[in-house]
Amino acid sequence: MVWIFEIKRELINQRAVKSEVKESNIGYIRISSFDVDADKDFSKELNALKAKNIKGLILDLRQNPGGYVSSCLEIADELLGEGMVVYTEDINKNRQVYNSKGDGLEVPLIVLVDEGSASASEILAGAIKDREAGLLIGTKTFGKGLVQSVESLKDGSGFKLTTQKYYTPKGISINKIGIEPNIEVKPMEIKEDQREEDIKDLQLERAIQEMLKQIK
Repeated sequence: MVWIFEIKRELINQRAVKSEVKESNIGYIRISSFDVDADKDFSKELNALKAKNIKGLILDLRQNPGGYVSSCLEIADELLGEGMVVYTEDINKNRQVYNSKGDGLEVPLIVLVDEGSASASEILAGAIKDREAGLLIGTKTFGKGLVQSVESLKDGSGFKLTTQKYYTPKGISINKIGIEPNIEVKPMEIKEDQREEDIKDLQLERAIQEMLKQIK
């Protein structure tokens, strides 16, 4: 017997930004990638948390591979006061500086990062750390900090050309170095026969502990 199914092709939109309220009224926002609407979705989720009078915010950038730097900069406006977020520099030492122009967050901020946090995630995390706007917890980030463009060739092929590098406000090159957290916390080692209910998010648990210290 042969079964024939008609499949309708559609664009699947996944939510890149999700939020919830943790214990002791601590806000939590997870950004899985900096897609084209991440800044708008972040603002919506943050305002919803503010309406609930959160006492602190945990921003989860773990396993976030990056995305649109423009979205990252818009989110930086929500979290940081006026000042530098990142700058790029080419081989001739020509710089382009990107600044935040918001009022900043009015509650304590903690950012979760790991080796999967890359590119735009590192730009945001690096700015927060350098400007002492929040605490970074987790493991060192990936280390991807290049500005690249795709150049086309006559035969239809192309190549990526690196034109600049990203630097944190304190002048630290992100590329191949990454961002070191303020507090290193490695994830729990999961065994093959381990039950799901016994698996703990040690990094998030530490973030909540540190946040409780700050809001008290």
